[in-house]
Amino acid sequence: MRKNVAGQKSRASLDVPVPAQSDSTNATAIISLYSALIGLGLPAVVFGHIALDQMRTSSERGRSLAEAGLLFGYIEAIVTVAVLVNAFGIPGF
Repeated sequence: MRKNVAGQKSRASLDVPVPAQSDSTNATAIISLYSALIGLGLPAVVFGHIALDQMRTSSERGRSLAEAGLLFGYIEAIVTVAVLVNAFGIPGF
């Protein structure tokens, strides 16, 4: 560290702390993707949103896993609704 004449730290040499990135992957993001891959659309969507919220306040990894779980979960939910509407013959659809 450089010190100026008065013995204080100069502004040019102040160390700025950089938050350390965690090596752990968010477990809820993994559950979201796994739920989507086995065909559970609604839990995948719920866990995906929970995981994204948790990762906003932590340094955990797994954002892409949560986003993939959300994407597949929403697609599965839409397909499920379409199949149910078609199966029960709701008028107007």
